[in-house]
Amino acid sequence: MRIVASIRECMIREGYEVGPVEMRPDGISYGFAVTGGAPGDMSAHDDRLACEANFNLPQAEVAYVNQHTLTGAERERTFAEFVACMDEAGFPGVTSSDTIQGINERVVATQGSAKFDEGVICLDQYGGRLYGANR
Repeated sequence: MRIVASIRECMIREGYEVGPVEMRPDGISYGFAVTGGAPGDMSAHDDRLACEANFNLPQAEVAYVNQHTLTGAERERTFAEFVACMDEAGFPGVTSSDTIQGINERVVATQGSAKFDEGVICLDQYGGRLYGANR
């Protein structure tokens, strides 16, 4: 969380309005919102990448998420929640033998629909905890 807070401070120094650091839907990583800017203006994105590079965020985030990937009974319980979420989102039949890549492909195939949005919510909420950063 300290790295994310430092990146947030960097964005403030760059002149952006930012929201508070908050836990993401995955329940293990943190982020913050950057507001303002004209539609299509990529300068905030570019500035954020520059701030992140100062703190090696991509590598730190991968290590952090992988340290928090669930195992054993806790993974089984959480996987059951993920299956229920995917069922409700319109993607029945997810099993423990499915790869995260295969599940992603099923969701991406519905892009542009409400079903897609619901599938992405499930993947965001459970993917990191179940499959690690390599999802």
